[in-house]
Amino acid sequence: MNLINFSNQLAAGPKNISLNFIKEILSSGKDEMYIFLVPSIVEYQVFKDTQNVKFLFVEVGTGFIGKILKTLRINWWIIPKICRTETIESILAFGNFLTYSSGAIKKVVLLHHPHIVDDELFYSLPISSKISESVKRLVFWLTIRNVDIVVVQSDYMLDQCYRKFPKYHSKFTIIHNPISRDFESNLSVQANNLKRAGFKNKDKFTLLYVSRFYPHKNHEFLIDLSKKFLESSLKIEILVTIDPLLEGANNFLESVNSQKLPIYNLNELSQQELAQYYVSADFMIFPSIAETFGNPIIEALFFSLPLILPNRGYAKALLGEGGAYYDPVSVDSCFHLLKTLIKNEESYIRYAEYCYSRSLVFPNSSRWVHLFKGLLRGSCEA
Repeated sequence: MNLINFSNQLAAGPKNISLNFIKEILSSGKDEMYIFLVPSIVEYQVFKDTQNVKFLFVEVGTGFIGKILKTLRINWWIIPKICRTETIESILAFGNFLTYSSGAIKKVVLLHHPHIVDDELFYSLPISSKISESVKRLVFWLTIRNVDIVVVQSDYMLDQCYRKFPKYHSKFTIIHNPISRDFESNLSVQANNLKRAGFKNKDKFTLLYVSRFYPHKNHEFLIDLSKKFLESSLKIEILVTIDPLLEGANNFLESVNSQKLPIYNLNELSQQELAQYYVSADFMIFPSIAETFGNPIIEALFFSLPLILPNRGYAKALLGEGGAYYDPVSVDSCFHLLKTLIKNEESYIRYAEYCYSRSLVFPNSSRWVHLFKGLLRGSCEA
């Protein structure tokens, strides 16, 4: 029996990969038994128990204290109780933390929170955020001592972990995130999405930024970039996908509207809804300061959508040396990079082709789940 803890997978990226994992398990036959701990929200509540899969729904903690209490309850009460009543051979936790200790059970945790290992990002936080992040760092330190394997999603995060925890060097391994199952049926789009008849005659170009609104996502960069284009002869629009109810998001949108900037909010979209924008947009702009991976980046790659990224470690880990990078602190650098690609159709198409070829580095969802299964069984395949 495998115990899978997805109870804190609530943000858009972690939630989507967790849902993909569950769907793969449900469709892959009945050769293994699973118990999933999942949050009691609508996206997970559609799942029902099957012959070999059982779902246990847990409350969603609210606020810093509520989330900490939920994490402690799951790790110190719920997981031990399950292990006493079921024959659990392995535990996989998506979401950074797994403190339950038992030498007889294989324990694997996925680290996908950059503040835990990225000191530059950590020290840039305000004091209030540093307090909560320090607690997370402590719980992860307990986790890393306890588990057999820590999975990270990119070479960038692997380097950060080696630097931060050299004593536990042998515990880290990489499994790249996959393209979503919801996109796999759309991959035929790639062939006719290279990229695009009549490009030179377009009078306006669309930039897409798929991301939740968090401070490190750096949405404010888009304000300065859009102003730069307003001063030029090139017309753009920037599409963002943010929930206005998240802290700070409404202030950002009000600032955009008051300045009459060409930035338009699509709100948070389902994977199926996103596909049409990956096809129709001209560029993906991704100004985030830090990422453990960046699912929208590889989604854009699979749709041959050229990416414009800051010259940061997380970006180069995914795009390689052939990516289109700008100076992270220079709006001018980003503007000139975009202008060059907009004015040179041949370079644009060549870069679109590179983006699709780069996408082949990453697994599909079936292969991705197979790699995690290998770790739980004790295989070194990942």
